[in-house]
Amino acid sequence: MPNASSLATQVMVLCFGASLLSLLPLHSVSRWITGQSIALARSEQTQPNTQPSTSNLIRIGDSPPPLGDAAAPPAVEADPPLAQPPRATVPELVVDLSDRRLYWQENGQVYKSYPIAVGQDGWETPVGVFHVLYTKKNPSWQHPIIRDKVVPPGPDNPLGAAWIGFFVDGKQHIGFHGTPNEDLLGQAVSHGCIRMRNQDILELYGAVEEGWVVRVRS
Repeated sequence: MPNASSLATQVMVLCFGASLLSLLPLHSVSRWITGQSIALARSEQTQPNTQPSTSNLIRIGDSPPPLGDAAAPPAVEADPPLAQPPRATVPELVVDLSDRRLYWQENGQVYKSYPIAVGQDGWETPVGVFHVLYTKKNPSWQHPIIRDKVVPPGPDNPLGAAWIGFFVDGKQHIGFHGTPNEDLLGQAVSHGCIRMRNQDILELYGAVEEGWVVRVRS
């Protein structure tokens, strides 16, 4: 802390400087102040700028730009997958009971046909328009009369390699299926179902979908 004598000295110096300035003409004092201002401005121009540029600063509360945004190429959309040619109509499976054949029709044209066996007297295949309800590969078979008799999948299973159901009335299920007795095709020997060769039912099973039309005509 400065003592009283040093404070008195500083006050005397300031008073002496003020007295000298008061003795100078007013225009001399003005020129002196102007010269000091010009010298100060020149000194500031020659000093290097050491302050960081605010354009590169990330201020508190700002979020840095995502990496690579500035150089990212414009997005290019991939070509859409080639659409499959639509079917004009839902495929139909036409069962002709009189000639014992199944006709697979696409867009009103016969695509393939297969030999079949149909329902025998008293177990006739129902006539009408139906739709594929469900499918199953390697099904088990339950006897239509002896309900506790069930045959598991295998070479002796009366349903063969696959099942395509299209009719349910609460008592029985009717559909297309394979058979271990292909020599009986072309006859009316089933309990209402449409029997097919195993290779044929597997081909149909691999293509058919629920909702396909099944048209049974006499």
